[in-house]
Amino acid sequence: MFNIKLKGIYKNENQLSKGNLHKNSIMFDEPNSISESFLKGFLISTPFFILAIIACYLKIKTNNIFSLSFFKDNLDLIAISTCLSSLINLFIHEFLHAVCFPKDKIKELWLKPNELSAFIYCTAPLKKARFIWLCLCPNIILGLLPLLLWFIGTFDFNKTLSLFMLIISFLNLLCGIGDYYNTYLVIRQVPKNALVQTHGLKAYWFIP
Repeated sequence: MFNIKLKGIYKNENQLSKGNLHKNSIMFDEPNSISESFLKGFLISTPFFILAIIACYLKIKTNNIFSLSFFKDNLDLIAISTCLSSLINLFIHEFLHAVCFPKDKIKELWLKPNELSAFIYCTAPLKKARFIWLCLCPNIILGLLPLLLWFIGTFDFNKTLSLFMLIISFLNLLCGIGDYYNTYLVIRQVPKNALVQTHGLKAYWFIP
């Protein structure tokens, strides 16, 4: 239905279908290593995380939602449920990336079990705004929205659920660090009327 194809375990770039690049495509100016990209993404998103942590701490302290003893008593349950939910959310995260591409285009789902991760690969060109939404969509739906719901007290009726949702929200937001850096690159480098396309492990933009 969504043209998502499970391709198996990712080993190297040669496995990826390259597609056709526009003759005037310009490669993004980006780091050569994934670790450097994640570091820069972390630095870019640090101010948000600091503000979010402070806001959550003040809510917990003001409303006396959790106590240290409550956290200790439920640590095992929270740890198990968080691990299982994180695994499920990994695939939901990639599915949300996939549905941001045109429905008729093939989206490849690659697994990286050694890193407990996966990624969606598609060579379809996207408009700048749509590519930004592609990057941020899973983090908004799985991370930011649940965090906002937690903050306004939606889950306060059950302390265990409330703590679980708080942890899951932050984990999903942390998983999007690479997406935040990609968004930053698109905003800084891509003209308004350009299209963005992935080609192998690199991203390009061009004006049609």
